[in-house]
Amino acid sequence: MKPIAKTILPLLAVLALSGCTGSNNSAVSSILSSSSADSSSSSGAVVADQIVVSDNIGSYTVGETFGSLFDLKVVLHYSDGSTKDVSSKSVYYKTVVKDSSGNVFDTSKPFTTAGNYTLQAYYKSNPKIISDPVTIVVKPALTNVLTTKSAATASFDYSDVENSSLSNLSFPSHSDKTINTLVIPLEITDYPFSMSGHGDKYRDALNAVFNGNGEADTGYWESVSSYYRKSSMGKLNFNFEIAQTYQSGKTTNDLNEMYKTNASYYTAVKMVENAIANYKSVNGQDSTKKFDNDGDGYIDGLWVVYSAPDYAHSSTISAMTNKDIFWAFCTDTDENEPNVDSPTLHSFGWASETFMNEAVAAADGVDGHTFIHETGHLLSLPDYYSYDISSSSSSGCQGGLAMMDLNIGDQDAFSKMALGWADPYVVTDDCIVTINPNEATGDCILLADNWNGTPFDEYMLFDLQTPTGLNVQDSTKAYNYRPLYFNKPGVRAYHVDARLGELRYLYKGEESVGNEGAYWTRDDAAADYYVSDDVVKTLAAAGSLPRMSKDKTVSADKRNPGYNVINANCASRCGVSEKPETENRLLTIVTRDNVNCEADLKFASADSLFQPGDSWDMTRCGAKYFTTNPGNFNNGNHLNWVVTVLACDANSATLQFRKY
Repeated sequence: MKPIAKTILPLLAVLALSGCTGSNNSAVSSILSSSSADSSSSSGAVVADQIVVSDNIGSYTVGETFGSLFDLKVVLHYSDGSTKDVSSKSVYYKTVVKDSSGNVFDTSKPFTTAGNYTLQAYYKSNPKIISDPVTIVVKPALTNVLTTKSAATASFDYSDVENSSLSNLSFPSHSDKTINTLVIPLEITDYPFSMSGHGDKYRDALNAVFNGNGEADTGYWESVSSYYRKSSMGKLNFNFEIAQTYQSGKTTNDLNEMYKTNASYYTAVKMVENAIANYKSVNGQDSTKKFDNDGDGYIDGLWVVYSAPDYAHSSTISAMTNKDIFWAFCTDTDENEPNVDSPTLHSFGWASETFMNEAVAAADGVDGHTFIHETGHLLSLPDYYSYDISSSSSSGCQGGLAMMDLNIGDQDAFSKMALGWADPYVVTDDCIVTINPNEATGDCILLADNWNGTPFDEYMLFDLQTPTGLNVQDSTKAYNYRPLYFNKPGVRAYHVDARLGELRYLYKGEESVGNEGAYWTRDDAAADYYVSDDVVKTLAAAGSLPRMSKDKTVSADKRNPGYNVINANCASRCGVSEKPETENRLLTIVTRDNVNCEADLKFASADSLFQPGDSWDMTRCGAKYFTTNPGNFNNGNHLNWVVTVLACDANSATLQFRKY
């Protein structure tokens, strides 16, 4: 056991085949009349005298698009007997595909007819040098239809994973019961609530932003409860109790000076502890029991909303040394022992009342975006934006367009699956799958090299994004300097790498660690810290995850381990600070327009979504995304599948999956 401290292949050029629409060789000759590289008319010079082409795929099906997938090997032969592989250098050659009748086929469009097609390559510098024809076999469209979903969280979900490692004891992510939750208004003396944006009606505003029935009550968009009821498709129902206001007796400057190190964390914890103590003194020591929905002795996901503005809305606060106290965040404390009779603090959200006023037009309206995002953390979800990128045009590999990225739109397909709200269609054989909009149904398709049966694996995930339901608001009008959410229907593709790692609790001196705490562990022979699929399958078969043991009377290697997701969407947030882990990302959008949102410093857009006729394959189309092990998943395995969008609109999308 070795601890660590807590703390494609190159994409071939897409050949320009526009203009190849005629039915005779004269049309072909006309597009090949340009001169180019590697030509020579000098007597005795070495010149190309032959071109040889082959297609590494060889066969396709009706509905697939050759121009999206072809993988040609093109070799020039020279008069001195030498050769040159020019496969990725289309400056040397052009290609033409003809159907069985000899008509030039537009390879930017899907195959509509089965049969044999022919492909030839022409040397640009001398169009008389033509390759032998290569036969391309186009098979009939697939007929096997996948209609059954597979349970992804029958054994454990994201909340169970977090609980396993003792890192989060907050909201259940789904329940047959209503989740009772406490919201405490915390008044800071130099900025009383009466001076806030909602004045003496601030309690009504808090009730609207947390409990409102959508736009009818918020005057703008969703409340926290209406958002999660819809995003979870009825599997998560909140009831927020707006407590009596806690008079902190502190000024903003008092909070600024309360702690010098980790001030925002320790100050927030201290103030929340005081607020809970006040709540218990008024309502009884057992009054927090109704907020311990899972009976673990901790209050689930407490919210505290303070009366001072956040630092972005106050030049005075912005100039403070510890201005980060005056922001919105979620955190937890492990200082308290659980108490089932009088549940204590563990996880909580902390935010200014000004976040209710971000984008509302009406004076009495409230905005829930920030509170919805932070509540996602209280459900165990991490941030999907990068902490390592400082750019006004990019937030990292996820692309920005998700609630846990830039606070906009619906929760993404991975999060819904990992929280136990939705199950995927899992592709194992050639098939066709029809899905409905993810925002309304949770529909998604999982494609893996060898799925371990849980969301905590590496795979591709496809869903249908539409500017409907929870997505309407942010796809119609950009929210607070964010990019516009996907404003037209299309298929979104994600590369997910949510593999688990094992954690053990170690004491000072054990395994040579310097400080007590939870440490990632691995076998000395392992190449990385990821738990194998076989281990995950065994854990899933057991029906639950163990909880990490702190029992000092048991030797370190015998203590129950805990588990958590290693990867994040930036290196600095990765659980393990070593390669390859720091090079891998948790959730990456794979785009139609070949934009890598992290590397290219761009947000995702409607152009990121795949449309009817688009085909995708890891080898041909994945070079910009699968770079840790080029042409393969991060785990080193290849994905020998062609994925094609056969149809797509605002109501449904049909995808074809073919293994080769």
